[in-house]
Order: sequence, then C-alpha cells, then structure tokens
Amino acid sequence: MPALLKLSASDDRDTRLVALAALGNIGDEGVAEALTKAANPEGLYERSKATEALLDLGQRFVEAGKTADAEKIYRGLWTGRTAPEASHVRCAALRGLVAALGEKATDDLMAAMKSDDADVRAVAAEIAGTIAGAAMTQQLVASLKEAAPVAKVDTLALLARRADKAALPAALEALKDPDTAVRKAAIKAVAAIGKAEAIPTLLDALNGPERDERQVASGELILMPGDKTTAILVAALKTVPVEARRELLGVLAGRGARDQVDAVFACTKDEDEGVRVAALDAIGALGTEKSLPPLLELLVAAKGRELDTAERAADAICRRSTKKDDCAAALLAAVAKADVAPKCAILRVLGGLGSDKGLPPLRAALKDADAAVQEAAVRALARWPTVAVAGELLGLARDAKDPKHRVLALQGYIRLVGLPAKRPDADTLKMYQDGLAAATRPEEKKAILGPVSEVRDIGALRLVIPLLKDEGVKAEAEAAVIRLSDRLRDTKDAAARTEIRDALTAVIEGTSDKGRREGATKNLDRWYKEKPAK
Repeated sequence: MPALLKLSASDDRDTRLVALAALGNIGDEGVAEALTKAANPEGLYERSKATEALLDLGQRFVEAGKTADAEKIYRGLWTGRTAPEASHVRCAALRGLVAALGEKATDDLMAAMKSDDADVRAVAAEIAGTIAGAAMTQQLVASLKEAAPVAKVDTLALLARRADKAALPAALEALKDPDTAVRKAAIKAVAAIGKAEAIPTLLDALNGPERDERQVASGELILMPGDKTTAILVAALKTVPVEARRELLGVLAGRGARDQVDAVFACTKDEDEGVRVAALDAIGALGTEKSLPPLLELLVAAKGRELDTAERAADAICRRSTKKDDCAAALLAAVAKADVAPKCAILRVLGGLGSDKGLPPLRAALKDADAAVQEAAVRALARWPTVAVAGELLGLARDAKDPKHRVLALQGYIRLVGLPAKRPDADTLKMYQDGLAAATRPEEKKAILGPVSEVRDIGALRLVIPLLKDEGVKAEAEAAVIRLSDRLRDTKDAAARTEIRDALTAVIEGTSDKGRREGATKNLDRWYKEKPAK
C-alpha cells in the first residue's frame, strides 16, 4: 500500500488515477485521507475519477462493517459537493449513507426530499420506498405539513408506492391542499393506499370543479381491479351528482364493462344532455352488434350533439364487429324510417361498414331529392373500406354535377387505390392515370403524385413527366422525378434510362429550387451519366 500511496502522488496523471482506483478498491482506513484530498483537484476529469475511487472506498468500508469510516466519506461528499454539476455525486453519497446507516439515515433522506435538486429528490424518494416500517411512514407523513408543493407531490407519490394504510389520513387531508398538483397526487395516493375503501372518495372527486382532478380520479377508478368495483360504480350511477355521472360513464367505458351495457343504456334517458351524450359515447366503446338496434332507435330520434355521438357510437360498433351483415341489416332497417339528418348519419356509417348489402341504398341515395342525403351517400362511398367501389367513385369524380361531390369522390378514389392490394403495378398506374384525368385541383394531383413516386415502374415516370409543366404541382412533380430516378436506378432497359435521364435534365433546367436541382444533378451524375464510347 505505501507504494500505491506514493504512486497516487505521481506527476503522471494516468499513473495517479490508476493508483487511486486501486487504493479505493483495497478498502484500508489509511488511504481515506489521501483519497479525500485527491478528490478535490482543479481538473474536472481527475476529480471525477478520484471521487469514484473515494466512493468505492466507502463501499468497501460498508462491506467490512466500518460504519463510522463509511459515514465520514459519504457525509463529506454529501455536504461538500453542492454545485449543480455535482448532483450525481450527492445522489451517490446519499445512497452510501443509507447503506451505511440504515434507518439512522432517515433524517438525511427527509432533508434530501426537500432539496431544490430534482435528481436528489428523486433518488431520495426511490431509496425511501425501499425502507419498510411504520417509522419511515410517520416521517414521510410528518414532512407533508411543512413541505413545499413540489416536495408534497413527491412524498405523496412515495406514500402511494408504499401503500401503508397508516398514511391514508394524511393523503385524505392532502385532498384539501390549495395546490392543484398536490391534490392530484393525493387522489392517486388515496386510491393506492385505500384501494376499494377509496371508491367513495374517488366518486366525490369525479364531481370536483377541476377537470384535471376529475380525470385523475377517473383514471384511478379505471385501473382499480375487480368485478365488485364495477358493480359499485354501476350502482353509483343512480346516486352521484350529474357531473360525476358523466365522468363515471367514461370510467365504465375505460374499464371495458361490456356486461354493464344495459345500465349504460338506461342513462340515455337521463334529464341531463351531457349524461346522455356520455352514455352514447360509452355504448360506442362497450356495445356489440346486439346493441346496434336499440342504439339506432336512439339515433333516429336524436338531434345535435346526441345525433353526432350516436353516429360515432354506431360506427365504432360496426367497425369492431365481425358480423358485418348483421350490422348492415340493423342499419338498413333504421334508415328506412329515419328523417333526413339521422338518415345521413346512418348512410355514413354504412360507408364505414363496407358490407355489400349497404351498396343498393347508397346508390339510391345518390339520386335522392335531398342534397344532404346525396352528399351523405357520396361521403359514405368515399370512406368505403375496400376497392370494390373504386369504379363508382371514379365515375362520380368525372360526372357528378356538384363540384363538392366530385372532389369527395376523387379523394375517396385516391385513398382506395393507395390501399395495399395484390395487383400488377401496371394496373395501379392505370388507376392513378384515370384519377389524374379526373383531377382538376392541385390538391388531388399532389395526392396522386406521392404514391405514384413509390411505384418501381417506368410507367410511373411517364405519368409524372407531363406534370412538370403544371405550375400548380410543378414542385411535387420534380420531387417525384427525383424519387423515381432513385427507385429505377437498376433498370437495364436503355430506352427507359434515356427517359429517366431526360426527365432529370428537365428538372435541372426547369426548377427554381436549389435543393431539387442538386438532387436531380446528383442522381443524374451517379446513375445515368452516359459512359464515353471505348
């Protein structure tokens, strides 16, 4: 060891650091002073390495049962390294103090939890969470009385993790704190500590004035396990105030309480519109195709927000269901007795369903005397989930009298062509070509240029080249040419390579954008430069 001590004072930095590391690992009391001195040089790197060695020495002392020696090292680092950049050292020292002193380090932990340093607070809370027993709980509870809001939040989170019932009164008291963040943390703590016993308190929180707090309480109720919990929540629908009923319906939806859908349907008759809307939302989350007929009865009679929500709920059920024909039958029965607004809603749901049984009424609705019904039918076809209606959409995009219908139909057509499909690239390009022929606005042309530039076929380039002269989409066409020249670089066909070369040249000569000019030049030089004849 004397030799190592001598080397630790060497003029050579690397030699000093190796010696210090070895001294720290040996764990002899005689080296503590030397390492403490070495851990305070001016150089940041050397200070860091020497501090590591000092921390190692403290660990060796702990392992050897030399508690006082370990405490001296760790406390020196804890009190001496207060600069912000030394936060990690203080955290390591705090861990060391607890390892050395156990419960006797409780005061140090509590002080650390009030630190202005977030990292120190986090480490202190982490360590405190590992110390079992009533004494630590009491210390944490006592600290809440004088703590700043940020420290209260950390402490309540720690009490939640510990889930010691002795802390429940303090968590309940924290629900009255003037700080919103503290109250939110208290809600979580009450739920974690009280479990099922906390349900009445959480139900009260659902009726609170602050939306953030209601959301936290809802989240805790959603996560609380057990069918008994669900039964308690369903029973509470009849007793809690209006605001809480609205939130509670969302809780039941979040819990996936599908066997309680009848109780949710009962809330669609509530006097409060907000409760009725929340119930319809929950039906959308919980319902099956069996729920669809009674939901559609509500939809047919609904107006305003309730109609919109009922439409979303029906759409969600239909999209989720595997019994598409059963859903279609229910929708067709409802549409026959619906007035204009609900009829339009049902038609739009039919479009999302995608059942062939829905096509005849949609085709008939295209010729309806009411313009709103016509538009609903176009929108329904435009959201059809399969390519089966692509031809009809293209026809509407070309021939519909209403410009809005043409735009909606073309947008739907472009979306369908872009869906994954097992068909030759040539067929896809033909469909895009037909779409471009029907397009009159730059927006739709741009929507086609994007997917066309991903098709690895010279035909794609041939679709793009004429658009280099269209000022409305010139920039997008130039980008598509560059992209296609990249994707087609391995083609061996001489004529195709000439077409690509000419297209890149047209971009270079015609673009006003420096980036695209450079991109086209780069691809031309890299892959399409004519080689000199030998």
